[in-house]
Amino acid sequence: MKFASSALLVLALTTVLGISPAASPVAVIGPPGVLIIRGARLIDGEGGAPIEGAVVVAQDGVIVKVFREGEAPIPDGRIGSRIIDARGGTILPGLIDGHVHLGGTSGARISAAELVGGRIDHDLAAYLFFGVTTIRSLGDAPRLVFGLKKLDAAADGRAPNILAAGPMLTASGASPLALGVKTAASFSLVAAEISNEAEGRLKVRELIAAGADTIKVMYEEGPPSRRVPIISEAIFRAIVAEAHSAGVPVCVHTSTCREVQGAVRAGADGVEHGVVREPIDKETIRLLVESKTFYCPTICVIEAPLRIAAGFDPESDSLLSRTLLPAVWASINNPASVSSQARANPQKMEARKRMLQQAVENLQQAYRAGVPICLGTDSGNEATFPGYSVHREMELLVQAGMEPMRVIQAATMTAARYCRIDSRAGSVRVGKRADLLIVEGNPLESISALRRIKFVVIGGKVVDREHLFDDDR
Repeated sequence: MKFASSALLVLALTTVLGISPAASPVAVIGPPGVLIIRGARLIDGEGGAPIEGAVVVAQDGVIVKVFREGEAPIPDGRIGSRIIDARGGTILPGLIDGHVHLGGTSGARISAAELVGGRIDHDLAAYLFFGVTTIRSLGDAPRLVFGLKKLDAAADGRAPNILAAGPMLTASGASPLALGVKTAASFSLVAAEISNEAEGRLKVRELIAAGADTIKVMYEEGPPSRRVPIISEAIFRAIVAEAHSAGVPVCVHTSTCREVQGAVRAGADGVEHGVVREPIDKETIRLLVESKTFYCPTICVIEAPLRIAAGFDPESDSLLSRTLLPAVWASINNPASVSSQARANPQKMEARKRMLQQAVENLQQAYRAGVPICLGTDSGNEATFPGYSVHREMELLVQAGMEPMRVIQAATMTAARYCRIDSRAGSVRVGKRADLLIVEGNPLESISALRRIKFVVIGGKVVDREHLFDDDR
């Protein structure tokens, strides 16, 4: 899948990685026009009681009517309109993945080989294939991700809406390198070191001017065996204040109670991963609840290598097998991959299992206390497959004790609020963008029903899921 109107994309990607253009198939069925969906159960994303026999009408990419059949006349079909009879199914808002990275799915790293144009296009198509209509990139090369945003990748219905942070902000002398997750060559593209308050404020202004929808702060000291510096409280507060003055949220990579508490006290809007290295304590819970800070657990990124190491075969999943590139699968099975190392080293396997269990237990406590939970996958890390991992994360959240309705909210309206796009996305409401997902069955009875996708709609356009990957094979 390649974008037809790719001038800006080619410019952005060529500047970063030297990518050339290619032709593209049509991946959208018909013009936006008028779209009428009738007869299905409606879960609006806001947590209200489902509406049986609902009718949703979209015109020119915007929802214009929502009602129960019989309460208002259904518009007559006309030229340029499409009617979908969805009886027996469920209409939901398009899903939102609040934490992704572009490329890297074949390993926990970013490299030019993983960021070629075809890979990026393929991954964007995979999000749509799985009903994900909005993604938020939290740590990618600015010319790449801001170039995609300027292109408006979703405009032709072959990619999700893209929100982006650009590079992560971190302390001077500390970087993702110290945590072992990035290569030296790519560090300058995905992270910016900040030494003082003035630098922090200036970098925030630069990123927002370039197109940043959020600011991401890297605030992890690392494990005891390899500590790294973190930004000071004064710098942190300056970054948050500058972002908030422009109406832009701040999200923070954390792993311990101390880090989460520092993020909350600095005024951050949400924490990514939350607490995973230790049990969450009462003070951390209290601060999260009182500040209404969003908590994005990304459980699936911890679990993904464990599933592979335990023998998970993508070919056993009919949907994943349609979207997983052979080169990615081969790389995941490379002896140097996290999955292969876990398989070969029982100690590493057990350590990761402990981290997974701790992350789940901490999520359970946060959820029970009323902390708002947002869905994110950290897709772009090893075996955390674009789009597919959203469904896996939702299953893990249900297994952790969240009610299916709350899980759906985490992937729709709660995520939209965290991203500050709730005025235009996240729920099925008149005046909002017509980004919709239609599935068979009832996900409130079984969250796995969300995998049984009948239609994906983005900006009022019905995505041709059958042809999204035609030029990959």
